[in-house]
Amino acid sequence: MKKIKIIKVGTRFSRLALIQTETVVSALRRINPDIEFEVLRFVPSGDVVSELSVDALTAKGQFSDALENALKDGSIDIAVHSLKDLPFDSEFPVYAYSEREDARDVLVLPITGDKTLPPISFSSARREEIPSPIGFSSARRGVQIADLYRGISIKPIRGNVPTRLQKLDRGEYGSLVLAAAGLHRLGLKGRVSRYFDTGEIVPAAGQGILAVQGRRDGDYGYLKAFDCETSRRAALLEQTIMMRFGGGCASPCAAYAEFHGELASLTLLYSDGKALKKGFVSANIRDIEDEGKRLADRLADELRKE
Repeated sequence: MKKIKIIKVGTRFSRLALIQTETVVSALRRINPDIEFEVLRFVPSGDVVSELSVDALTAKGQFSDALENALKDGSIDIAVHSLKDLPFDSEFPVYAYSEREDARDVLVLPITGDKTLPPISFSSARREEIPSPIGFSSARRGVQIADLYRGISIKPIRGNVPTRLQKLDRGEYGSLVLAAAGLHRLGLKGRVSRYFDTGEIVPAAGQGILAVQGRRDGDYGYLKAFDCETSRRAALLEQTIMMRFGGGCASPCAAYAEFHGELASLTLLYSDGKALKKGFVSANIRDIEDEGKRLADRLADELRKE
């Protein structure tokens, strides 16, 4: 009788992380029927930090440390992450990237009675029509919300998505800015009041993509058929630009790539945490990295001169 190989898969303890991991594992089981996948849950430091400061939102590796430690000590064979939470300089490589969910950020309003407040669907919502304070969970979001709705009150928020929604509905916040991908995967698309286009709020590098991480010395051929080439290309390009900015996954900078046949585009955000610069460039796929680097350098230079 053939011995079944068992692969131990690490994930965070949150409901969203479990849903995301099960999406990956279900696909891997279909691709590899002779392999058994066992899911193990861990609690990273970012899930237990309570300080509501911008500094607490920018701690490097706060949502990946426990899983990377488990990879290091052999407790797991692979780890499933939201790519946007994974440090760019991790010692553990990413062997597979999922197809990208909607990468945009969204505005969420509180539930009043049996329904949410009316959707905000127009292209540029006026400041006085956005309930405040607006809750944000990353420096990248905070600096863009402050620029988009100048003068409005904003406030950091921590916790997983359901916890943030509970705080919103209890009246601790007037509205939230969250990732569309997380709400979609949780089956909460109906909570979205407004989608921000990628020029209004530039998504985090890798937002909407799930990453499967492993050790450098492992055999990960069973992940090959799951790997999405378009997501891989976008992720690596976005991370290249972020490193050009000198920022990591928790910095207030951002890069978002799209591909259309032989053409590619990049929407960039450069910020020092207070002021910001945005830019857009489109070019042939073979030239987009160089064009993106030039745009990144220009945005950084412009901000430094102000």
